[in-house]
Amino acid sequence: MALLLVAACGDTSGPPGSLPCPLAELPPPPWMDEVAARGLFPALARDDGREVYHPLALAVLKPDRKDTFAWPEHPEGRIEFRTNNLGFREDAPTSVTPSGPRILVLGDSQTEGVVPNRESFANVLEARLAAIGSPTEVINAGVGATGPHNYLGQLLLHEDLRPDTVIVVIFTGNDFSHALVIDDRIHGRPSSLRAHTEMQEAKVRWPDRLPQAFTQALAFHDDPQAAELALAATRVICEELARQCAFLGARLLVATLPTRPELDLDDEATVSEILEAFHLQRADLDVNARLGEQLREQLAAQGIETLDLFPVLQAAPSPRFWVKDYHLNVTGHAAVARALLKALTARP
Repeated sequence: MALLLVAACGDTSGPPGSLPCPLAELPPPPWMDEVAARGLFPALARDDGREVYHPLALAVLKPDRKDTFAWPEHPEGRIEFRTNNLGFREDAPTSVTPSGPRILVLGDSQTEGVVPNRESFANVLEARLAAIGSPTEVINAGVGATGPHNYLGQLLLHEDLRPDTVIVVIFTGNDFSHALVIDDRIHGRPSSLRAHTEMQEAKVRWPDRLPQAFTQALAFHDDPQAAELALAATRVICEELARQCAFLGARLLVATLPTRPELDLDDEATVSEILEAFHLQRADLDVNARLGEQLREQLAAQGIETLDLFPVLQAAPSPRFWVKDYHLNVTGHAAVARALLKALTARP
């Protein structure tokens, strides 16, 4: 499969600024200008926020920034968000020229981590690789409130880093709907996701929890066809990531990350309240896991390596996510790191 993907890139010569490996089923970026991106990515609309517009990745973290937030659930009572010279969630600077094996990790806020840098699964993975005698630089390129198109854009932006391995973490709780929203914009279609009157009041009551499973489930419950379109859009992005990785000679691993309601049951009262507000049943949340399973099956059929993170998280001590916002907690990040280490060392 890798040889076919490399061949599909064809003649990669072109004018300055052209993509080294032109995209196959997508128009070349920029997919939207800064004004449009600000309307889609709330963090960009805040001039003093943590993110900034980029034509390739649309939203990236500002470099050399440090923010500290009170976080009672964390053992230290707070969390420090720090970015390095290239806007990665790393404490040390990233050199363009690698000094050894290098892994680039792409994903949304679950990947970026609502934890200190050292506790993100990317950095825990790096420490564990070093501990078994395989020192490898693992770069956390996760960016909060982004989706699959942004992950592809991040890879295009950072192809000069020449990673040996690229890990893409698809969060099943919202990445599919995110892919559909941008796919609609790219192709000039009216939005496939309709507005819901229930959403405005819910956003006030549960602003941090809704995007982590519920908003997407509501959208796809009302329009099952939108779920199919979202799955197709996500699959196309993953296949394009595979083409770009093959061009770079990099291994690609696509991992699917489950949602908190599938694993931690200590906040069931809140889950029930949200579902009642949306006129949903508990089973309606199953669409998230089902889309993750279908994506893995479709990618595997194309020869793309996948990993289901549910089993290792299920085996980890509960809770695996913060109650405040349903992001992975320290235990969850450690479990994901274990699963990635096992997958990466299972074969050369």
